[in-house]
Amino acid sequence: GTAPAPTGPAPTRSIGFRYGFQAQYYGVNQQQVLNAVTGAGFGWTKQQVRWLDVEGNKGSFNWGALDSLVAAANASNVKLLFSVLAAPAWAAAPGGEYPKNPQDFADFMSAMASHFKGKVQAYEAWNEENFAREVGAGNINPGNYVELLKKAYPAIKAADPAAIVVSGAPTPTGVNDPNIAERDLTYLQQMYGYQNGVVKGYFDVLGAHNEPYWIPPDQTAATATNTSYANDPSFFFRQVEDYHNLMVQVGDGSKQIWE
Repeated sequence: GTAPAPTGPAPTRSIGFRYGFQAQYYGVNQQQVLNAVTGAGFGWTKQQVRWLDVEGNKGSFNWGALDSLVAAANASNVKLLFSVLAAPAWAAAPGGEYPKNPQDFADFMSAMASHFKGKVQAYEAWNEENFAREVGAGNINPGNYVELLKKAYPAIKAADPAAIVVSGAPTPTGVNDPNIAERDLTYLQQMYGYQNGVVKGYFDVLGAHNEPYWIPPDQTAATATNTSYANDPSFFFRQVEDYHNLMVQVGDGSKQIWE
């Protein structure tokens, strides 16, 4: 016989799980990219926002392509995470694009969260701050990053209390060199150690970049079959378990980790 037709409402794509794509929405057909996101059954997308492209001069904002992206994403029922980095020249510390004054970054994040209140669901405060490419040689400093969060977090929440604030995801490096990078787990340990763990009150979700570099996600340094990166746990997907263990150790284990 033929199975009876299903009853009840048709199934809908769930956006309860935060699966999504990081994509490039500048200079492209934004709706086409969003259609690819929804076609894959995902409900979130991430755009990296370079502060210097939006606030070339203090207090003067060019939201440009972000406005059209937000409108299209909202219409497509796709939630947004903006990952914000790259200070403009007027705000940057010497030798890189990291802000010399955390308040300038907080002011920008306040303006952004106000402009997109209720329309952008999450903000990542910086990116790979343990890597000189993103902060400048000599600017890799977990304490300074905590100070950035201490200014940015309340500014975002005051502008949009519902917005989710994600800590900047460190990059796996396997390197401890102040001019190149600091190991991701070491950086997080020092971030939590700064001022007796004050950082726990200044982000909602811990950001992570798990990059297994051609290594199957279930493998560890002890079981790796690809020896190219097998000398350091940083290069394994399961490094995220070490992140969680650290969070539990410092009493922050109830928070989610977003990758």
